[in-house]
Amino acid sequence: MIGRLIRTGWRLMRSPLARRGMESAALAVAGAAARRASKSYRKVFKVNLPTTVYVRGSGCEVTVERGGEPDQVELVASLTAHFGLEFVTEQDAEGIYIVVKRKPVIGGAARVRFTVIVPPGANVMLHLTPGSVNLPQLDGKLTIPAVLDQATRLAPLEETPLPKRLQAGKD
Repeated sequence: MIGRLIRTGWRLMRSPLARRGMESAALAVAGAAARRASKSYRKVFKVNLPTTVYVRGSGCEVTVERGGEPDQVELVASLTAHFGLEFVTEQDAEGIYIVVKRKPVIGGAARVRFTVIVPPGANVMLHLTPGSVNLPQLDGKLTIPAVLDQATRLAPLEETPLPKRLQAGKD
């Protein structure tokens, strides 16, 4: 019985039409599984400026945009294989906290992309281990210090004069 089933399966796989049908069915099942394992999340936080948005995550793609309403911070997230993640948001008097932590073993399959839309008067502190940051339409000064060891921390920006060769009118 099993031998006959295997022989029939092999004959079907030689047929281009049957093979294409099986590939389509497999893709449909995979797509449905991915949709079930994906989750979208949107949250709006009412804030009083000045405030700070703290983001801590592992394997995240973070986009930080300036704009939106002057009294709110908006978070829009897309989580794939969300069962492998702990995604927590919280707000207190000090600011807003967004934490993404991968669960052991199953967290490797998870993907997180989120956008944080902050008003111009809000500070943003990122701690990604590892992760990527997108800053569309950046207007202003951004300093990324050298990483000498794990204890290196980002210090507050200080006004530092540009080298003479970079000042306006100099070559």
